[in-house]
Amino acid sequence: VRNFMYKNIFLSIFFSFIFSIGDMPKAWKMPSTYEFTKPSIIGDWSIDVNKIIDEFRLSDEYKNAGEYGELSVQMIEQIFVDMKFNFSEDKTYTIFGIPNQETGNSNFEGFWYEKNGIIHLESPDPTNVENLTFKFNGDDVLEPISKKAGNFYLLRD
Repeated sequence: VRNFMYKNIFLSIFFSFIFSIGDMPKAWKMPSTYEFTKPSIIGDWSIDVNKIIDEFRLSDEYKNAGEYGELSVQMIEQIFVDMKFNFSEDKTYTIFGIPNQETGNSNFEGFWYEKNGIIHLESPDPTNVENLTFKFNGDDVLEPISKKAGNFYLLRD
């Protein structure tokens, strides 16, 4: 009788536990407002001056310059620290902070487009047909692809 009582108590606890759980939880669903968006180039960008200097210090030009190597580094910093890129939704871009002796203007404008995940900057100079090309490295870094772009990594401001 005692053994039977324990079995009944155990079964009633077991069944009450199972039925108290209710429905099994459903798989987590991502909220409909959350969407994966691809990175956007729209906005202001700066050149990663530290990257340019690091690469310059590895070059033969720097190694052979002796004491003038660090003067070149200072010139690089002065030239590129104020340079900014602004990409607009209308597929135009403006580069600010490039002194031009001929025109006195420090801005250049051109057009950009994206094709297969690659960002193409058309040259503001109509005689130059080679585009600078970049790809996204994360959301806030544009990594140069074309050799002409050199080590001009762009960082989102």
